[in-house]
Amino acid sequence: MASFLSLLTGTLIAAGMTSGLGADAMESYGWRIPFLLAIPLGIAGLYIRRRISDTPNFTRLREEGGLSRTN
Repeated sequence: MASFLSLLTGTLIAAGMTSGLGADAMESYGWRIPFLLAIPLGIAGLYIRRRISDTPNFTRLREEGGLSRTN
């Protein structure tokens, strides 16, 4: 469900920007705008990921060496 919603959101943003800016503006500079908008979202995601603690079960398994490594 999340991948569908993200695809739908991206498509709607691209369609809205293309209709709002026009095809020429999208080709010259408009395609950069979504990347600039994603920077704060990436920073927020990184902040959240660093601040969330692991579950007690995962912490116990890590301390006991019960986790398998995948490469």
